[in-house]
Amino acid sequence: AVADSGGYEVQELWKDDDDGQYTFVEAMEEHMPSYDESLYYACKEYVRIHALYYKQLKRSQKPEELPLRYSLLMLWTRPLATVGGQCYFAFQCLLVVASITQLVLETIPFYSAEVFPEMQVYWDAVEIPTASFFFFDIVAHMILLPPVPNDFSRYSRRTYVRKLEFWVDVMTIVPTVLAYLALVLPSLPQVDFLKALRILRFTKVLRQFHAVDQLVFTLERSWKPLLGPFVFLFGTLVTMSGAVYYLERGDYDPETQTFLIDDYDCLMSAPRTLNPMFPCPKIRSKFISLPHTLWFCLVTITTVGYGDMVPHTTAGRACATICILCGNVLTAMPIAIVGTYFTDIVTSNRLRQAGDASRAFGRKAASAARTAELEQRQAGGATSRSLTLGERLLDVLSANGETIDVAD
Repeated sequence: AVADSGGYEVQELWKDDDDGQYTFVEAMEEHMPSYDESLYYACKEYVRIHALYYKQLKRSQKPEELPLRYSLLMLWTRPLATVGGQCYFAFQCLLVVASITQLVLETIPFYSAEVFPEMQVYWDAVEIPTASFFFFDIVAHMILLPPVPNDFSRYSRRTYVRKLEFWVDVMTIVPTVLAYLALVLPSLPQVDFLKALRILRFTKVLRQFHAVDQLVFTLERSWKPLLGPFVFLFGTLVTMSGAVYYLERGDYDPETQTFLIDDYDCLMSAPRTLNPMFPCPKIRSKFISLPHTLWFCLVTITTVGYGDMVPHTTAGRACATICILCGNVLTAMPIAIVGTYFTDIVTSNRLRQAGDASRAFGRKAASAARTAELEQRQAGGATSRSLTLGERLLDVLSANGETIDVAD
């Protein structure tokens, strides 16, 4: 009932002032043996999904008159709620598009600054203002954040520094800083490959969309069920790699200083079959180490199959077949797990918008007959051992605030 009321008191009820985490779910997990399993599941799912929708509500809700500091903070926490925030967000989108476009054009030889040095002036005219803006954005956000979480920000300065989004924003400006430091200090190594980190700037735009929140929420819920398939996948990968390595390594040849193996394609060819004396030379083995073989098994078990490494022995091909069959099963399981969780969240969103709050967190509403039966039992004062612990908890809580004896 408190959660449905919708207001700032909800955030204060859920949130720990120290780290901004929802302590209600943590308390339930700590005392889970005291709760009925179905009641625990229902409350836990409701609180988590309500937090997701509460974030969506606050993102689009127009704020009241606020002090200047918190009005500026809304540019980061709720940019779509005000006209100024929308303009700021649009400017961010423009810079992100310009930065990614620049990164793509730099790779084309006709526009490359390495081929045509005069192009560097145009790329600097795009990158320097963009990197400066993102640097200012990080510094201003840190200054405006409150010392402790409040109604206007879920994070304090200390908690925000520990967030992944903060470090993603920092990594987007690191390549630019290092590139211009290399001009001042020529002894610094070249780090051109770090320019790819600038692509992460588009994540700053994606954070403002509820669909992205749903996807992130899905991944947070599904990482534990995914541990099983990934552990089994890793075990299969290592086992098959070891087997293929020893089957396909061949014999070491001191003259060529490499491993040689029989050419089984030649051995099974028509000339060799018709003439057993037909010479089949040994070929160089590509499975020269376990990491090389691990790459082959990874490519095979994911059913990619680059074809850069091919087993030649019959036993090696049999192991590759096992990798393919296991890959079809093991790669389908994570997709099914993540897809199921995402479907539940999307379905709950539709039910919530339709006004069916009883099913908005994945639980079906009690039937009318069951509800009437419970009301009749409560009216008559009769108790029954068929009632679950969760139902008895609700009965006791509704009667003068009495405490619950879990042992009883």
